[in-house]
Amino acid sequence: PVVQEKENAGYLDLLGVSCLVLARTAASLDSADRAKLAPHVRDLAQALAEVSGGLGDRAVRQHAADRGLAVAVEISADSEASDSSFAAAVMSARMVATDLMAFAGIDSDDAVAAVRQGLRSRDVRSPPETAQLPSWRRWLRLPFRRRD
Repeated sequence: PVVQEKENAGYLDLLGVSCLVLARTAASLDSADRAKLAPHVRDLAQALAEVSGGLGDRAVRQHAADRGLAVAVEISADSEASDSSFAAAVMSARMVATDLMAFAGIDSDDAVAAVRQGLRSRDVRSPPETAQLPSWRRWLRLPFRRRD
């Protein structure tokens, strides 16, 4: 469980950094490009909100991963120069989407491959059982020994 939680924390760190990069690249866009990007960012934000409320629910995580994958596949900067601000924002949105999928339970390499192949769904792993720590009430029932 500790290794799994550490891995989840690592994915959460990556997701946070990707969101920051997306926010910064989106802020550099003109209003027309921001308007093109906004629905995709809104979808990602809704998927993040959804998964944050249901980390232990496989169906919630699957839905969030599917929404992230849909955004990554649908968003495009094909009509833009590869060094444009909009292309950078699209790449940032795809980073958020793939990091969201990894956090939801899709292997990182599978998430990237799904985006490249234009797939619409990848199965998330079932959430592992989290070790339960003893409740504070059980601690209160433990006999305390005095050390001499």
